Amino acid sequence: MGHTSTVAAPAPVQQHPSGSRHVLRAATLALVGVVVLLVSVAFAITLGPADVLLVNVRDIVANHLGLADIPVRLTKDAIVWEERLPRALVADRKSVV
Repeated sequence: MGHTSTVAAPAPVQQHPSGSRHVLRAATLALVGVVVLLVSVAFAITLGPADVLLVNVRDIVANHLGLADIPVRLTKDAIVWEERLPRALVADRKSVV
């Protein structure tokens, strides 16, 4: 009658439970923050005495970034690109600092 010994398998190594969740939560929060910032800048650009729609802002920014070639009125392009966008970016930068 032989004696058989059983060797227990080593327990799996577990990461700290909050480690990966913390990184995922921080990345998600950062992404949400960037999206909220971009949306707030876009909406800020639409505010003013001249009627500029959010679609116009999207088209003008896409044109200037080289992502599109959408026809827009030159007056709206100047209002958004030369007046409102710089003002909105400076305002958001001051609120972050």
